[in-house]
Order: sequence, then C-alpha cells, then structure tokens
Amino acid sequence: MGVYLNIDCNLIKEVVKAVENTNDDAVFVFDNSGFFIRVSDIYKYKVLEIKISSDDILEYECSKPVELGVVINRLKDITKTMRKGDFLIMKYEDDSDYLQLVSSGLKRSIKLIDLNHISRIPNLDLHYKYRAIIDHKTFNSFIKACGKALSFKIISKEKDLIMVCETDEGLIEVPWADTVKSLTDEDNYESDTTFALAEVAKAVSTSKGLVSVEGTQDKVVCFSWDLANKSKIRAMIAPKV
Repeated sequence: MGVYLNIDCNLIKEVVKAVENTNDDAVFVFDNSGFFIRVSDIYKYKVLEIKISSDDILEYECSKPVELGVVINRLKDITKTMRKGDFLIMKYEDDSDYLQLVSSGLKRSIKLIDLNHISRIPNLDLHYKYRAIIDHKTFNSFIKACGKALSFKIISKEKDLIMVCETDEGLIEVPWADTVKSLTDEDNYESDTTFALAEVAKAVSTSKGLVSVEGTQDKVVCFSWDLANKSKIRAMIAPKV
C-alpha cells in the first residue's frame, strides 16, 4: 500500500511553514509511529527536527517505513488554499515517484525528489548545561521589538533566563525570573552567548505555548515546543561568530 494520512489544516500548515523557513526541500520519514523531518539551512547554521505522532493525525496508515524527498513549495501550493476546518489527505503508493494530495476538492500529484540529491543531516548528539521554560508570547514580542538588529544575547544567570538586544533605539531586555534549571553538577550554571536575530526568528516562527530553551556557553541553543498533544518541534541554532 504505502502511506495514507488525513491531517488537520493547522497542523500541516505549521509543518510547512517551519520547513520552508529553513530549506526548500526535506526528507519526510514515515513509519508506524507517524512521520519525522530533520532539515537544515544550506550553511548548516540551524537544524530543525519535527516529529508528528500518528496519534495527532486523524487517519494514518503506513505499511512499512519509507523516506520521501519533498519540495516544500509543491506541498504549500495545496496547504496555502486550506482554511480552518479543512483537512489534507496524503497518499503514497509503494515505489511511486509521486505523492498524491487532496484537500477541499483540489487534487495534486507532486513529483518526489531523488533522495541522493538531498543533503542528509545526521542526528545531533548535543549535551546542554541549562534548561529554561519561557512563554512564546513574550519571546515573540522580544524578537519583533528587536527590529532590524543583527544579534541578541541569551544569558543564564543564577535562576533567571535573560534576553538582551542592542537596537538603534536603545537596549531591549526581557528576563524570565526563576526559570533556569541547571543540567550540571553546578547549582547555578551561567552563560552569555550571542545569536543571529534573523536566524532565530525564522527557526521559531511557529512557536506557541511554552517554549523550552536549552543551552551551553558559546554552543548551539535549542528551542522546543509542542505542535500537538504528542507532536513536537526542535529548532537548534549555532551561536553567532
């Protein structure tokens, strides 16, 4: 058979938006648990991981694990026409070169990419020194307020996570008090690392609810949040050099 799924409009739109802000194409890995995507930008500056659980998909069947190379704009051609309450059906027959899409009377067959033409991203074995939980509304407001600034700092100090940005209009600072938990033997791990604002803004464009922030001095930072009950997204961004 291959793969058959029926997925809610909002969930598939979030997947498409997250991927298109990172790269033009991606490998969708389907198995009996749902589907998984790991994609990076061409410079390997940021990596996105999306796991959509079969429990969060309205209908789901997968006869055997399969990897499909998808040009994200071809999928977006259908999802951009979808409205609240719509659903997307995706069908793939074993050994086919096409993925079938159906939504609101629209049908499209999109040609899959040869997997040999897509750069693969290995699993990242990252070890973080601190973790904090912040709210996405304040986080997104901070990103917008920074405007055209090139970079900002993420600081973990004592129990607080602090984001600081120097703009032409002055200093913008947001503290999340008593949010930091140390992941080391140290009681209060401190770090102060600079990140490119534009790269972070793209990576967290679909963030919602509570956002986990994990980091280490001068290392990759990881933002993660729930897309649905059992589905999650992780965005990992390298520090600015």
